Amino acid sequence: MGEARAVATDAPRPRRRRRRLGLRALPLRLLAIGSLAVVVAAVVWMVQETRLQRPTVAKVASLGDRLPRKAAPKPMDDAPGLLDLGVDTLAFPDWSRFGWRPVGARSDQLAGREAVTVSYANRGRRLTYTIVSGTGHIGHPAPTRTTYRREPGGATVELDFLANARGGLTLTFKRRARTVVMTTPAEAAASWSTMVRLAAWAANGRLSF
Repeated sequence: MGEARAVATDAPRPRRRRRRLGLRALPLRLLAIGSLAVVVAAVVWMVQETRLQRPTVAKVASLGDRLPRKAAPKPMDDAPGLLDLGVDTLAFPDWSRFGWRPVGARSDQLAGREAVTVSYANRGRRLTYTIVSGTGHIGHPAPTRTTYRREPGGATVELDFLANARGGLTLTFKRRARTVVMTTPAEAAASWSTMVRLAAWAANGRLSF
């Protein structure tokens, strides 16, 4: 009888221990859940920061609004049509024959990529030409107009135009997989044909596309 009572008395104790162990483990579970939430939040933050820092056509075009920091590059004597400045072995065009002369340059960093801009002027009008280093994708909104142009000695070039807030145009195209962005604050209708001619000009094959 005594043994039976002892068994009956001791039987519930393991359950109480399990409940106590469960209560003791609760803070550890909450800590694990909290740590996971912190990790998820950190990953989301990193993704958002990466998206914010990713180069876009709008960000590249905005560089054209900034003042030049360097002297204008010079024409290359042994390579007519080219300036003595380049990005990833891509030279900037010398448009002096069209009345557009380089008046200054600047270099910026966009998400670890170099973006070099040359400013050109022609009778009070201004135009910028930016080459972005690297072949990675650059965010590009849907173009308002696309045209194709082939100059003698050059490749067929796809030219995507976007209207900008200054009443001018932003033009983007590729040269050897590098992104080029041209901007002009001039009135859009008057700028379109000029930008097409200048962008696709190949300098008798010396400007690589």
